[in-house]
Amino acid sequence: VEKEDGAPGWMFWGSEPNLHASMAAVPVVGKIHWGVVLAGLGLQHSDGRHTKLNGVCNPTCGAIVDSGTSLIAAPAEDIRAITDLVGVVNKDCSNIDSLPTLTLTLGGQAFELPPRAYILRSEEPVLDDSVNGILRVLAFQPKVEIKTVCRHAFTEMDQETQYGKMWILGIPWLRQYYTTFNRVEKKLYVAPAGDGCRPLASTNFFLDSAAEQANASALHTEDRSGRTPSQPPLVNFNNTRNPWLKRLVPGVLNI
Repeated sequence: VEKEDGAPGWMFWGSEPNLHASMAAVPVVGKIHWGVVLAGLGLQHSDGRHTKLNGVCNPTCGAIVDSGTSLIAAPAEDIRAITDLVGVVNKDCSNIDSLPTLTLTLGGQAFELPPRAYILRSEEPVLDDSVNGILRVLAFQPKVEIKTVCRHAFTEMDQETQYGKMWILGIPWLRQYYTTFNRVEKKLYVAPAGDGCRPLASTNFFLDSAAEQANASALHTEDRSGRTPSQPPLVNFNNTRNPWLKRLVPGVLNI
């Protein structure tokens, strides 16, 4: 899933074991789905501070990496905890470089989701809030314009698994990370996605320990591949999919 608007998605069949040495290996614990243990989240701020989200996935959550889910699905209270600390996202994305990077610990390794991964753009009807616009509202003639608006790439979904609350790492994850699903080894091999949806050949893009995670500096204006980041992807939220909403069950859903 390439980052540029209108770019194609890519799916390769067959393993590429020659790439695995430079990719992070995440154990698959799911018996039915590509489920992994999500053991903690945090926020890496642009000033070097790291905030651990103590109430989120403590001790663990069950996360599924799924190409059929358009957004990142998570429990409502977890999303509120994240967005409260992330703060206001300007509608025009003008403050995106000051927003924190989200860190997720999967299989004992911490991965980064920068703001351009968890923020999306969408074209939405917006009420004109200028003086003339307010006067038009008072005259019962509101003016509505279609504008590009920036918003979080999270969607609410509440479900328990045998590993804790359920998360679905959908297209925002796959847009950021080249992911190999290895059924034989029961592992996900993960690397940052480079140009042409190919993996970057280095494991230095991951935060390998809690100490390194706490001391890392967030890089927003230039990503770790050395490429200047583009704008967040433009998405039609009316067409987003979350097939897991039809699979929710009372109690525990075994992944």
